Amino acid sequence: MLNRTSAPFTLMAWGAIEMAHGEGATRFASALEHCSRVRELPMLGTAFSTPLWIGGAAFAPRRANATVATEAWVQWPDARFWIPRVMLITDAAGTRAVVSTWIRPADTKDSVLAAQQKMLNTELTAVLTRTIQIGQNQVASAAGRNAWNTLETEESWAARVDAASEAVRRGEIDKVVTARAVRLRVPRGTRIDIARTVASLAERHPASTCFAIGNDDGSVFVGATPETLLTVRDGWIETHALAGTAPRGASEHEDEMLAVALIASAKNREEHDVVAHALRKELAGHCSVIEAAAPEPHLVKLARVQHLETTMRGKLANPVHILALASTLHPTPAVGGFPAAAAMHYLEAHEPLDRGWYAGPVGFVDAAGEGTLVVGIRSMVLRPDAAWAFAGGGIVAASNGRDEWRETELKLAGITETVVESYESINEGAMAAL
Repeated sequence: MLNRTSAPFTLMAWGAIEMAHGEGATRFASALEHCSRVRELPMLGTAFSTPLWIGGAAFAPRRANATVATEAWVQWPDARFWIPRVMLITDAAGTRAVVSTWIRPADTKDSVLAAQQKMLNTELTAVLTRTIQIGQNQVASAAGRNAWNTLETEESWAARVDAASEAVRRGEIDKVVTARAVRLRVPRGTRIDIARTVASLAERHPASTCFAIGNDDGSVFVGATPETLLTVRDGWIETHALAGTAPRGASEHEDEMLAVALIASAKNREEHDVVAHALRKELAGHCSVIEAAAPEPHLVKLARVQHLETTMRGKLANPVHILALASTLHPTPAVGGFPAAAAMHYLEAHEPLDRGWYAGPVGFVDAAGEGTLVVGIRSMVLRPDAAWAFAGGGIVAASNGRDEWRETELKLAGITETVVESYESINEGAMAAL
C-alpha cells in the first residue's frame, strides 16, 4: 500500500507474478537487470502510466557487526521488487484496477481478458471478505508509549552522537546521520492489528506518504515518510532535500516561534545545506537543466516535528532508469551523511543498529523505468507479537547528544502512537502489498 492524502494517490497491491531480488552492494543493479527483461503489453490500450514493479531496498547491504534490532530483518532481502497480480489505484483521474498476467504464445486477447476478469472478481471478493473480518475485531486500543523499550540507553546514544560530532569537528566527515530503535513486546493474549495501524498512520500523517510492504515471514514494513527520494516522470526528475528539525508548538504562537528559530538556526541550516548541495551535484551529473522551487528552504509541518525542505527538479539529458538513479542518489546526506563514502564507512564502524529497510527507498516503477521512490523513514517493522520503530538525526559540528535524543524521541512518538493492539486474533497472512 502507498498513500498520500494531500496529493490524492493510493496504490493497493497484492499477489506477485514475478519477483526481482538484489543482495549486497549490487542490489539496485541486480533488481534493475531483472526488471529490464520484462515487457508490458496493455490489453486495453491504456493511455495512462501505470506502476508495474513495486518494492524497495535496504538502507545498506547487510553487515555482520550490526547487533541491534537484527531480529526485525532476519528474512528481509537487501532489495525486492515484484509485479503484483492486482493493483487498485486511486488518483485525480479516479479509481482503476490493474490485473497482470503472463501472456503465452497460444493466448488470444479475448482469452486473456476473460481470465483477468475472473481473477479480478476472485481477488476483490477475497479482499472484501478480509476487510469485513478485520472490521469485526471486537476490542482494540493504542499501544502505550511506555510499553516501548529502548534498545540503546540515552547515555550510550548521547555518547555516540557526541563522538560523531567530534569526528565532524576533526574534519573526518562533514555530516553523519545516526539512528536508533525501540521495541514493543505485545502482552500475552493481544496482538498488533497491522491493518488498523496502517490506517491510523494515514489518518494522523496526511502530509506524509504512508506505505506498508509485506514480507514472506508475515512481518510488514510500515511508515509515514515526509521525504521523497526521487520522482521521474516524462523525462524530468524531482527530488527533495529534507533536513533540519524542530518540535511543533503547543499553541499557534509557540509553533510560529519554533519555526522562526528553526529557520534562523545555523546548526539546522548547515545540516540542510549539506543535503541540498549534494543533491544538486548529483542532479548536475544527469540533467541538462536544474530548477529549484525557491531560493530558500520552506517549512514542512508534521504532527510532532517541522523540517526545512528544498524541492528541486531537472530535465534528464538522457533516459535513465529510476533504479539506476536511485543507486547514485541513495543514501542522500539526509539519511547517511556527507561525503557519502566517508559517512557510510563511519556508520559501518560505529553504529550498532541493523537498519534493514529503514531509510531505504520504497515505491513503484513503471514499464518505462519511471516512477516514485520515497525514503523509508518514520517507519516500523510490525509483527503480530512485536514491533520495532526507528528514528535518526543528522549530526554536524554543533550537534549535542542530549538534544539529538530528544529529537529522536519526538520522531518516534509520531509513529509509535499509531500502533493499535487487538484482543482477538485475526489471520492477516503475509501482506504482499505496497
